[in-house]
Amino acid sequence: MNIQNGWIYDANLLETGGMCFSLRADSFKSYHSHDNSDIHKTKRLQYHFTAKKAWMNDPNGLVYFKGKYHMFYQHYPYGKHTAMLHWGHAVSTDLVNWQHLPIAIYPQNDLNDRYIGGAFSGSAMVVDDELFLIYTEHFEDLDNTPNIFIEKQNLIKSKDGIHFSKPKTVINHKPDFCSYDFRDPKVWFDKIFNCYYMVIGTYANNYPSVALYRSDNAESWNYHSILFQEKTISGRTLECLDLFYLDGKYVLVLSIFETKNKKDFNYQSYYYIGNFDGKHFSAETPPKHIDSAKEFYAPQTFEANGNRYAIGWMNCWEDYKNRAKDDSAGAMSLIRQLKVKKDKLLSYPVDDYKNLRNKTIEIKNFDQDITLPSNLIELNLDFSSDNNWQLDLLENNQGFVINIHYQDNQILVKNSLNEVIDKAFIKDIRSQEISVDIFLDTTSIELFVNKGEESITMRFEASDTIKNTMRVSAVNQDDLTIKLYELNSVWK
Repeated sequence: MNIQNGWIYDANLLETGGMCFSLRADSFKSYHSHDNSDIHKTKRLQYHFTAKKAWMNDPNGLVYFKGKYHMFYQHYPYGKHTAMLHWGHAVSTDLVNWQHLPIAIYPQNDLNDRYIGGAFSGSAMVVDDELFLIYTEHFEDLDNTPNIFIEKQNLIKSKDGIHFSKPKTVINHKPDFCSYDFRDPKVWFDKIFNCYYMVIGTYANNYPSVALYRSDNAESWNYHSILFQEKTISGRTLECLDLFYLDGKYVLVLSIFETKNKKDFNYQSYYYIGNFDGKHFSAETPPKHIDSAKEFYAPQTFEANGNRYAIGWMNCWEDYKNRAKDDSAGAMSLIRQLKVKKDKLLSYPVDDYKNLRNKTIEIKNFDQDITLPSNLIELNLDFSSDNNWQLDLLENNQGFVINIHYQDNQILVKNSLNEVIDKAFIKDIRSQEISVDIFLDTTSIELFVNKGEESITMRFEASDTIKNTMRVSAVNQDDLTIKLYELNSVWK
């Protein structure tokens, strides 16, 4: 029997699951979509989404379709490194608990050690009750043209979210004035202008740029304009773009590939708030970090049930090799709901994460070690701006390894678990009463100030010697209220 990539399942795959398998050369991978034992029994992240095995990076194709949230993602199923990229696939009913599904998009045929490529990032939308996935097909010849590559935009369709058509190229050539970097199409139907739009990241006319395409049917696309040029932050190109209308404003999200200004972390994601006239985006704010640390990259948003949600790749290209856990590498952030308030984009974990709460503890003991119920916890802190406090988490032979310090309207998070100490700041917190919410997983920490006005996302290296302990100190203990929730794994 000639086994090809695919799955074995009954008519109710989304409910009962099925056996998924993929084959490449001498590499064969298989799994049951409902079997998460290989994730739950390891030290891998327990309430963040990860691929069952191997490599994953950018979130792709987030969409609500026929009663399910679909998430696709960049995936290489045969190793803990990026290579010939596929689109992994998962579904959820609540944005928290996910079921792995078979790979949705495979790289083009005839790739090898010389000819490399794959299905790069893209997005999804529903058109006339049919799911459209639009993505970049990437190709390089490493022997003859290592710095010249081809990136074109393909479309595949699905009527059920499981079976997909063959790819059809909808944009075969980049404009002559654009660089070879020409990727990551984000598509949407714009209700204001009554047409379909697509934004693509590129470099044009001496600046990282956003190319805008327009369509009346989501299949035939025409170049429309250069939507925006990034003239504040230099870089090789823009990628993983997003443009959406929320709370009366347009928001442009962009990720800068190979940042050159040396002031900020490389590979960072930013947003602007402004206006869109159908051809051009005019920013009303300076560029702002979506997250104040370096491990929330390539975020993608989508609209469902009247809300706008976002998820990012919880890794960093500069040190991704140090993030491989057991037989997997890469992870997604918590799903966050977005709001625009006073020219600021707020992002905060969706309420469904509250369903993971298992045990509630009110912390009243200061200046002493507190044993945590596990390393899956949520912490809620409330205090006045004139207080000073420090919260230390996780302990090894050298002491506490994650330190969170509030003083003089700023927060510092220091992570000493990696080879190089990571630090991230949130400065100039302008409110009299402040809330800080912290989500700790086995190898990650996400911190949110004032329900998403600012955030810090970090990954760290775990070891068997780490103790699940915590210590809190405060200048005014009566002013600092702390609630701790033990969280359940989503992979049980």
